[in-house]
Amino acid sequence: MKWIIIIGIAIVFLYSMKAESIDELTTSTVVSMIGNIIGIPLALITVKVIRDYSNVEPMLLEIKDEEETTTA
Repeated sequence: MKWIIIIGIAIVFLYSMKAESIDELTTSTVVSMIGNIIGIPLALITVKVIRDYSNVEPMLLEIKDEEETTTA
């Protein structure tokens, strides 16, 4: 998913650099705005995933320690 976003940003950037008319600039601006609108929820989801994992990580370490003590 990350690569799709990076490639999309690169395409929008290249399109905007080659734009020669107002219509092309308007199109590249609209596409860029759509990309930003999509990027905001994705960033919020990323923060939530990292926060959830940081809450679960101590439990995972406890499970790992319990497994090591039972096998030793």
